[in-house]
Amino acid sequence: MRSLHNKSVTLIELLLAVVLIWLVILAVSNIDMFSKGYLLSAERRSRLQNELCLVADDICKNVAQAPGDLTGAAVIKTGADLIVKREPPASPATFTYTLTNYKIQKNLNNLNILPAITSFVFNPLDNGIGVELNIAGRYDPALSVSPNNPEASISTKCYSHQASAR
Repeated sequence: MRSLHNKSVTLIELLLAVVLIWLVILAVSNIDMFSKGYLLSAERRSRLQNELCLVADDICKNVAQAPGDLTGAAVIKTGADLIVKREPPASPATFTYTLTNYKIQKNLNNLNILPAITSFVFNPLDNGIGVELNIAGRYDPALSVSPNNPEASISTKCYSHQASAR
């Protein structure tokens, strides 16, 4: 005869334990997958913002070194090109910025590493003593905006140092 105090695991208890273990494993794996996706999106957004800032900083650096006085404009808009004139002893004397194949080129050399720039809008300010920049980009410009393909933009105004001394 079997004793009533005999401890054993029934099939239902075993199935419940397995189901609970799988639920815990599923929850942990979902958290892991979500965090990897979020990390990828944040890393791409960060790289994109760095690219946009590097381009804007380069343009602002050269605008700041441009003369921009009453005798001549430091910044000129010709079609889709932004031309920045610098002091005569500077080499080169002018920089031409152009948007080509999702990259901004300065004197035909690429400024940004990623092919990310989707919009390059600029307006010379006050007789060419500065420029208002609006640069937008997407991690992969050929695709639409999504969590894995973030979009960012930067807007700034750059002035010639000599123009601000007037």
